[in-house]
Amino acid sequence: MTAPPHGTHRSACGGSPAATNRKGFFAKSSSRRTLCGLDPELADREPEAALAYQQSVASIYSLRTRQTLNELQTMPRVWRERFDLSDWALRLTPEETAALYQELGDVIGRYRRDTPENAATAPAGAERVGLITHILPELNTPAPEEQAP
Repeated sequence: MTAPPHGTHRSACGGSPAATNRKGFFAKSSSRRTLCGLDPELADREPEAALAYQQSVASIYSLRTRQTLNELQTMPRVWRERFDLSDWALRLTPEETAALYQELGDVIGRYRRDTPENAATAPAGAERVGLITHILPELNTPAPEEQAP
């Protein structure tokens, strides 16, 4: 299975891939990947609106995380053991960051999407699993200092 083409994923930032809100924040088609379908040219033209949109997406992701944390204690142990909150600090170029984004998409694309068709044919025990990714450039952050042995 290959990664889906740009714009075919569903997320908290947009529901239907072809949907556009009244500001046009969802790109209907584009040869490049964009943040939650946010059209880069539109973001340049309307930076305040784009920022508000991105902040609302981040809030939705935070809410989803809190909801899962609230439900964690009552989940079956096998699912509690699969829960994860991780972060990694990497030092990358913009090109390396783009490659990382593509590779993550390729890996995710190998797994079953949560669609009505896939839900009907999924193996026993399959449940919806949310995977939220963020690529957060932290510009001007100094390199960590070496620790003394």
